[in-house]
Amino acid sequence: MIILGIETSCDETGVCLIEAKNNKLEVLGNQLYSQVAKHQEFGGVMPMLAKREHAKNLVPLLRKCLEEAEHNLTPTLPLTNGRGKKNFLPSLDKEGLREVENILIREPELLTELKKLLETVEKPAIDAIAVTSGPGLEPALWVGITFAQALSTAWDIPLIPTNHMEGHILVASLEKLKNEESPSKAKETPHFLIQKIKYPALALLISGGHTQLVLIKNNLDYKIIGNTCDDALGEAYDKVARLLGLPYPGGKIISELAKKEKLEFPNKKPPYPLPRPMLHSKDLNFSFSGLKTAVLYTLKKISSIDDKVKQ
Repeated sequence: MIILGIETSCDETGVCLIEAKNNKLEVLGNQLYSQVAKHQEFGGVMPMLAKREHAKNLVPLLRKCLEEAEHNLTPTLPLTNGRGKKNFLPSLDKEGLREVENILIREPELLTELKKLLETVEKPAIDAIAVTSGPGLEPALWVGITFAQALSTAWDIPLIPTNHMEGHILVASLEKLKNEESPSKAKETPHFLIQKIKYPALALLISGGHTQLVLIKNNLDYKIIGNTCDDALGEAYDKVARLLGLPYPGGKIISELAKKEKLEFPNKKPPYPLPRPMLHSKDLNFSFSGLKTAVLYTLKKISSIDDKVKQ
């Protein structure tokens, strides 16, 4: 089975083609565009800016992904329209084209670019289209979902909505294999083994928007048993980074500074001790707002905050 994946939940536009056979998975094509530079001046992700950048980059990334996977895909439409010129849009009847136009009625630029792609690209041998339907930033999710719906309609390929937190869980079951292609080949594609998970299992999800403990009772059977009461861990990292005057995205910089401090001074006692929240709570929830506030009050007591203090 070959699946086209589309991801627009936050500030990265992702388009990927994978092929799953039995318990193995091969990445046929993978294209990613990061918007970090676009959001740096705001110190965080601006939802409407993210949406516009997704709309601008979805078609170019899809085209690159199809080109990357071309040797692995067998087209399901003829190479020409009978007049010696490639033009595959006529294969879509007027009703289908009208439906595509209605789906993207609020995204005229994206519709124009998609039509150009459909005119020049054959329908690939894809079995399904999977798109992130949540959680995420609503405007960002919207453009990915409508693009996937339009593609599904144009190519008559089933559409599967996916939960991106579930994706974080499932990707942990992948074990990268040594490439099965000959070393002399110019192009190599990543191969993975889909490992069998022994149930019940426990997943810890940590990201910019979520901090969760998830009990996995069986395949695709989940129960959230722990959640953050306030900020997610990644969100707390970014907010503390702003307090320290670090550039966006600051969470990664904080991690790097902490790693550097630990390597340089492995036995050093922390000069600015901070609380460890909810160690003695009788549930499995998390809280990081108090830790963030403790950093704020600690910084107010320090007269001069240089790079050494930040580290």
